[in-house]
Amino acid sequence: MLFDFSLRPLKEVQAWGKPPDLSLSWFGFTEGFYRLQVGSEFLLNYSDDFVDLWAKRFPNYGGSFVDYYLVRLWEDILDMLPDVLEPLPTELSNFFEKDETAWFEWKNDAVNWVDNQPNEDKAIEAFELAVSWQDTRRLDAGYLQNAPRIWIWSTDRDVIISWDNTDIALEGIQVWSTRQGHYYIKRNEFLDEVRAFHDQLMGEMAERVESVCDRWCRSEIYVDTQHLRYEQQDRKTWFDQALKRSPSVSWDDTLAALKMIDVNQSAK
Repeated sequence: MLFDFSLRPLKEVQAWGKPPDLSLSWFGFTEGFYRLQVGSEFLLNYSDDFVDLWAKRFPNYGGSFVDYYLVRLWEDILDMLPDVLEPLPTELSNFFEKDETAWFEWKNDAVNWVDNQPNEDKAIEAFELAVSWQDTRRLDAGYLQNAPRIWIWSTDRDVIISWDNTDIALEGIQVWSTRQGHYYIKRNEFLDEVRAFHDQLMGEMAERVESVCDRWCRSEIYVDTQHLRYEQQDRKTWFDQALKRSPSVSWDDTLAALKMIDVNQSAK
């Protein structure tokens, strides 16, 4: 499966707050471990050297998976799904597919171009339009230290997961297990994977919610069981809602902005 995850055992889930004001919500109960399997490699997966370093400093460190709230990955995937499934125009897909470095170099030149424009407000507007497509296709991992750079985007045939973690290091040690690459998956297969991720998480959380509501034995931790059940029912609908949302970027505006920005002027 693309989404490789597990929930932390219920008795080990960490409460929020400080004694005596401890509590847990649906979000908190999703504490767990996750990564993405892309062929023979993994994303959101720490390198062996980094795991060794961290284990020396934190004896209870759990291993190579990201240790966080699963709901965060789930929310971010659903949030970007309408844009991911909107195919990139050929002008952009050819550019981004070959090497992300070329795109970053273009962005740097475009920033210089903005600085050289007499109408700065108009130039900034053009720049934001020109790059917004890429921002909406980057998986938000800013909640992690040394966050990986991962993009998910598509052509008419495939969804492509691209990553570039080449220079993400701590004390000279590569943080993530894979540095740079692309992974191709058919559009319908990708959507099936997202649906399976949603269904499995909702199924496991339904069991967890009922267990908490029926026989919660950690009395020092407050849980609003009524809201817990409500949120479980509400979140079950989020996958279908994501499929109904429209993409956030207009290609006409994006391509017009790209044509407007003459990066050659940045060198003048």
